[in-house]
Amino acid sequence: MKIIFGKIIIIIFLSMTLTLTISMHSNTWAQKDNYIAFGDYLFKQQEYDRSISEYYRELYNSPLSNHDGSMDLRLGIAHAAKLDVETAQFFLTQVVEQYPKSYAAKWALLSLSKLYFQKRHYYLSMQKIDRLLNLDIDDETKKEAEAIKTWNYLREYDFLEAANWYKSTGDTDELSIKIKKGCHLKQKSPLLGGTLSAIFPGAGHCYSGMWQDGLFSFILNFSFTYAAYQSFNHNNYATGWILTFFELSWYTGNIYTGIGSAHKANRKTREKFLDWLIRQNLQKPNLNYELPEIP
Repeated sequence: MKIIFGKIIIIIFLSMTLTLTISMHSNTWAQKDNYIAFGDYLFKQQEYDRSISEYYRELYNSPLSNHDGSMDLRLGIAHAAKLDVETAQFFLTQVVEQYPKSYAAKWALLSLSKLYFQKRHYYLSMQKIDRLLNLDIDDETKKEAEAIKTWNYLREYDFLEAANWYKSTGDTDELSIKIKKGCHLKQKSPLLGGTLSAIFPGAGHCYSGMWQDGLFSFILNFSFTYAAYQSFNHNNYATGWILTFFELSWYTGNIYTGIGSAHKANRKTREKFLDWLIRQNLQKPNLNYELPEIP
């Protein structure tokens, strides 16, 4: 009788232990799903710091969840969304290097190209796009990548390459012809702007269309030159030399800004042209960061 009772106690104990173990594992997997799901929810609400915390929590509790690079991808995209270049680059590059042909790697390359484009590292953005376009990608991703590459050329003001690339993607010839017009934009000569300012202070600014800056430069240089002349004329040599020193600084600065005003005018012209292209229905790049559904 005692033996039977003891067996019953052992069976009950083992049953309780098994139930408890299953329950703990169930809770662990439920927590796992909750960390990722909640992190994804926070990301969509643009609460990137909190989503990053959830992803780190998931990695800490379940390191194997990153077996396909999906957690590194999530962390990289979340850091990219907050424009944390170094951290985003670390995670996304890790995905590309460790899982080069995976779906996660394709999404990482696309996210890196967007990040570099936003930070004006157009050459690096172009590298990632070229690598992405050499992979087997769906039509939507390809279209998005092609648009980013077009705008990399445009932002570098390489209008001929932009037009040729745009045409090669199979888009309308009409827009590629319009892009080529950027090669013939009227540009100001920085050399001429500097030379004019050297001959007549403020003239280089006026040449570039910056009349107020030119007038200010002329008045400033004229005032110090006249004051220095009057000081020397009245035998006040100390004051004269001090004013001459400052006038030489203003004069040199006037030449430098005369050159800069030409560059500034050229950038303004090119930016106006880019705005015109957008009004001609040229697709702007999609720079929004999204979490993919990893198959």
